[in-house]
Amino acid sequence: MSPMDIFFQDPSVIPLPPSEVRIQHLEAVLAADQRRVHIALELTPFQQKPSLELTLQDAHGDELAQTLIIETMTPGLELTMHLRPARAAQPLPPFSLVALLFYTAPLLPDASRLPERQVVHQMQAAVLSGA
Repeated sequence: MSPMDIFFQDPSVIPLPPSEVRIQHLEAVLAADQRRVHIALELTPFQQKPSLELTLQDAHGDELAQTLIIETMTPGLELTMHLRPARAAQPLPPFSLVALLFYTAPLLPDASRLPERQVVHQMQAAVLSGA
C-alpha cells in the first residue's frame, strides 16, 4: 500500500478503471447575490484519481468562470465558483455548467510539453436559481 491510497471507501463498492469512471450527479445553484455558483458533483468510485474541468457559461456560450480539479482523491465534491465581472454587458441567463472528467498520462522527465488529456466523460447541467 502506498501513502496515497484512499482508506475511507465502502468495501462493497468496486472502484472502476479510468475508461469506465463517470460523473453520476452534477448540480449547480446560483447564489442569491448572483455572483457565485454552488456546485455539487458525485463520481463513480475510481481506481486512479481523475481530474475535472468545470466551466460556467451564459446563454451565448461565453465563459463566465472556469476551474480545474487535478487528481481528486474523493468521488464527492462541493465547491463554490465565483463569476467573473462582465467585460461588456451583463451575462445572459440561463447559465450552464459543463464538466469534463479526464485523465492524463504521467509527465516524463524529458517531456517538452504537457501530457494529452483523455476525456472519459462529459456532463452539462443548467444552473438553478437559489433565491
